[in-house]
Amino acid sequence: MVSTGGDLWVKQGTLSAPLQRIARGASDVALSGSRIAFVDTSGQLWPKDGAVDAAWRRLVRGGSSNVELNGDRLLLRTTSGRLWLKVGPYASPRASITSGAQRL
Repeated sequence: MVSTGGDLWVKQGTLSAPLQRIARGASDVALSGSRIAFVDTSGQLWPKDGAVDAAWRRLVRGGSSNVELNGDRLLLRTTSGRLWLKVGPYASPRASITSGAQRL
């Protein structure tokens, strides 16, 4: 969950597990299995895979608007409306799939 202040909170384990703040400054977030990614308020994309305390990896330095995750697929919409798809590990290349997208 992203709070109104931009803090990103998750639970790991059971529903009674405590919430853990894992990032600040989030404007959009996606979760799929053990993968999580967020776009921060400056348009940078930060994904990670695995445990809640795993390290974040910056994939995009700016211009990101929204992110979606589905299995090993990451879909990113930029502020200009371009959609980028990345399949597989985060280090794999991304492909531009369309432009002019209004939303994901």
